[in-house]
Amino acid sequence: MLNRPSAARTAGAFCMALLLGGCGQREAKTTTSREAVTVSTEAGPMPAAGAANRLLNEQSAFLRRHAQDPVDWYPWGEAAFAKARAEQKLILVSIGYASCPWSQKMQEETFTDGKVARFMNRHYVNILVDREERPDVNNSYLHFLFWKNKQSGWPLHMWLTPEGLPVFSGVYFPVNAEGGSASWSLTMEHVANSFSSDPAYVKKQAELIAREYLKEYRKFWKDSDTILKPTALGFAFDKLRSVYDPVNGGFSGAPKFPQPQALDYLMSYSARIGQDRMGRSLEAKQMLSTTLDAILAGGIYDQLGGGIHRYSNDVYWAVPQFEKMLYDQGFFAETLILAAQTLGKAEYADAARAVLKYADTDLGHPEGGFYCAEGSSSLGAVNAAGLTEGAFYVWSLTDAEAAVGAEAMPLLKLAYGLDERGNIPIDSPSRSRFPGLNVLKMERPFAEVVKLSGKSAAEVTQSLAKAREKLLAARQKRTRPLLDDKVLASWNGTVIAALAQAAWVFDDSALKDRSARAMDFVLKRLRRADGSLVHAFLDGPSTAPGYSEDYAMVIRALLEMYTNSGEERWLTTAAELQDKQVDQLWDKADGGFFDGPAHPLLFNRMKSVDESTEFSPTSVSTLNLIRLSHLLGRPDYLEKARQVISTYGSLMMKSPAGFLRLLQAYADLQTPPLQVVVVGAPNAPDRAEMLAPLRKMVPFGRVILYLDGGPAQAALAEKNPALAKLTAAPGATTTIHLCRNFAPLQSITKAADLGPALEKAMAPPAP
Repeated sequence: MLNRPSAARTAGAFCMALLLGGCGQREAKTTTSREAVTVSTEAGPMPAAGAANRLLNEQSAFLRRHAQDPVDWYPWGEAAFAKARAEQKLILVSIGYASCPWSQKMQEETFTDGKVARFMNRHYVNILVDREERPDVNNSYLHFLFWKNKQSGWPLHMWLTPEGLPVFSGVYFPVNAEGGSASWSLTMEHVANSFSSDPAYVKKQAELIAREYLKEYRKFWKDSDTILKPTALGFAFDKLRSVYDPVNGGFSGAPKFPQPQALDYLMSYSARIGQDRMGRSLEAKQMLSTTLDAILAGGIYDQLGGGIHRYSNDVYWAVPQFEKMLYDQGFFAETLILAAQTLGKAEYADAARAVLKYADTDLGHPEGGFYCAEGSSSLGAVNAAGLTEGAFYVWSLTDAEAAVGAEAMPLLKLAYGLDERGNIPIDSPSRSRFPGLNVLKMERPFAEVVKLSGKSAAEVTQSLAKAREKLLAARQKRTRPLLDDKVLASWNGTVIAALAQAAWVFDDSALKDRSARAMDFVLKRLRRADGSLVHAFLDGPSTAPGYSEDYAMVIRALLEMYTNSGEERWLTTAAELQDKQVDQLWDKADGGFFDGPAHPLLFNRMKSVDESTEFSPTSVSTLNLIRLSHLLGRPDYLEKARQVISTYGSLMMKSPAGFLRLLQAYADLQTPPLQVVVVGAPNAPDRAEMLAPLRKMVPFGRVILYLDGGPAQAALAEKNPALAKLTAAPGATTTIHLCRNFAPLQSITKAADLGPALEKAMAPPAP
């Protein structure tokens, strides 16, 4: 997801396979001649800023910030479409989000221009959409845009017929034409004049294009010529290896995303195959560690305040796109936690804590949830006259010395490469934007810093820690980037899951409590009386319903919380929400989950499957179904998971690297997981000792279930009669059953015996 106009989605299997041209030649037709209308010839009074004010009470900070535009914006809804049909005007849909610098740029340069607004108001019905609040609208048009233009990103613009079919599309439009990009004014004039000259023809072409798109969309994933086989798991690894950057880590050139789904896949693949003869497991771990080490040393990782930026503008992870999205914090923290377990590197655990601390400190809602994002632009060190990208994060040498003192500068220069000329790589696309400025990034390995400094490792560690504290204190006095303060159920789920997983692995009660507080907020503020979810909350719940991404990520978070705490309420709530998702969003004809409820204004009801966006609700939901089935003995959940894999198996076999989480679900279906059933009272004296080996075990291929001998046990046994043979009366000791399909393989009462038993039970088959 790039914010630049030429950005392409890198893993969209459907999109990448479609290279369709136009829909035939224009018919010869007599049309009424007319004078072309341009922005410069528009007459009449200038529109008053905020005259309509329809956006002022929307539950989106992005929409509210446009409420004072002179553009006569409508929110997405029937009112705008009804006006377009009544007046036979084209609809212009602009999709952006609050922390997107290119969305901010278009508002400042274009949508506040009275002449431009006057043209837009006269010729179009204008709709503004927050892509984060309406993922169904965003996904539908983003997918179409890539199919039609091989283009993707935000702000995304679609011109629609009054009936809602796409006519023209694009991403960011500059004020003045740049290179191959037409200006906003020229584009508006071209589309308006085309429709005015021959509306019937424009509508007919839109119908033909929409029909062709929908045909190809369905045909592509319904194609069953290729059957999914276990070899796809190895093919996916081979694909990652073929695009892997062995020098800098990661799986692309610039721009470079962390791609946690790829890193997680390397870990799960390594765990499943073990130390095979070809060394693939070792190679997967090396790719993982090289990438994580490079990210944590780079500017994409906030060396002062923790947290991960959106992506790197260069191959070195040096200069990021400075916005910080909530879901990136959650997914990257989980990757670090899993990597700390898989590779035994404490620095990954420390970084995971730092990322979660940033989310709590800077994105935390006072009632317990988490805000969406911080933008990339602010006032500050770069340009005090206006908002500038990266101003909060970059340093001149003078500013750095003023913060830490002259005596600390030699070591700071050694460690972070600070230079009076700036330390932006010479071939970085960002170099010209930050002349003479520095991004904090580890310039050389710590051992080399120690050697060159002539100090001990302890002295260097202490001195750098003090310098970072002073730099952070100085940075905190700057104007912070724009905060997008709405709360999304799905994005909160990513961080809650990471908090719960960290609480489990690190045995940290504070993290456990923080995850519970956040989940309580979600269930209080983002859940309706009928038990269904609401997608967004600002100072009240949005009218946007719960989408598949909300159910997927909240359920996943609840399952992680159950694993950590053993509290039956989290598991019960997860099952309730899973049933809601199935009831409201399951595709009864073809299987799989729709992104959202049926909507009469959307020309395509999407089912997002590939991992080219933030995450695939289909893959996460499939993993949830499998996990719940092995916790609650629900064969209906397992059958639905198999339906998803069957529906999209052809896609996965053809382009496995685009469906890495869904491939993990497929792998989970091949072998019943190890069910670890913990029996005994939560306050049993040996409980902590017995759980300790479980905390060290990577989660791939196992589920954990708790039976406490009390009401929670009775509630679970009622849901799943297979647990009856495993339950026990309350006692002073803890027993752990290792099971498959709820059949005990081994029962263990001593902590010393558990580690070896787990290692044996979890061992992959011999090659």
